[in-house]
Amino acid sequence: MTEIESNILLPLFGSKLSLAKKFLARALAGCSEDKNFATYLGNRDCGKGILNELLDAFGGYVHSFPVKNILCERNRGGGETSRDLYWLMDFEYTRLAISQEIPEECKGWKLQNEKVKMICSGGDTLTARRNYDRVDTKFKTQATMFLMGNDPIAMEGDVKEHWLEFESAVQYKSQEFLDSVEDELTKRKYRVADPTLKQRITTVDYKMAFIQLMLEAYDDRAIHVEVETEVANTLLSAFSVDCEATNNPEDIVPSKDLEYLGKKMKAQLQVLGVESKKCRARGENYNKWCFHGIKRKVELPNPQNC
Repeated sequence: MTEIESNILLPLFGSKLSLAKKFLARALAGCSEDKNFATYLGNRDCGKGILNELLDAFGGYVHSFPVKNILCERNRGGGETSRDLYWLMDFEYTRLAISQEIPEECKGWKLQNEKVKMICSGGDTLTARRNYDRVDTKFKTQATMFLMGNDPIAMEGDVKEHWLEFESAVQYKSQEFLDSVEDELTKRKYRVADPTLKQRITTVDYKMAFIQLMLEAYDDRAIHVEVETEVANTLLSAFSVDCEATNNPEDIVPSKDLEYLGKKMKAQLQVLGVESKKCRARGENYNKWCFHGIKRKVELPNPQNC
């Protein structure tokens, strides 16, 4: 157990080792209520293959899938169809769903937010259908996604609120390679590869030791990704460039003038006590949403005040 933790897991996860162990332990226990997923970015020879071999100790509870299934080339409108989710039918009893490298033809594609949130829904009922099925199948999964690879996955939006990010601390190289590196700071990024390790971790002793590590790492407290404060600060910083809160209900800004700040701006302004309600626009015969209690620092060329 000590060797696995110090020689395999610590070089993989570095200072985030405790978080990584808790994430893996809760995922393997089926704690999908966390609704989290994780990415691991690592160079070649950083130990990802070793970790995969150790995870095989949990048998059918760990299952791999093509990362292409959750990527898209461009923004897609509408919801997912049952045939888009057919591959998830094989993950009904999976605890940890692992993906590997992004295929060359998918480089630059983005994560499909809605599909990822659907998969990581915390046990909600999913609907899927294979091409040859006549009716849909309803099922649930306990799967947590762990996306590993050399290249980062492009993502944006609220899917990041449940994203845990891990990155390789070192690479394994031969002793000859390390001897050729003169810079001491650069040398710290490498460790001497153990040619016997891959064979040893396939033994029952190593598999059982890894299972014991995961049992000891289990924590019944959910993992909460602390990104809300950072998101809020970013939004409010962008808001403060153009506007300011006055708490005067006579100060009004149409909501459409702040659409560029994103969907979360309304919630963040409510925290500041800024109301959003419908009011009749001048010269128009329909209602529209406006923020009351804020004003622009510089008025637009053609302001549309209420």
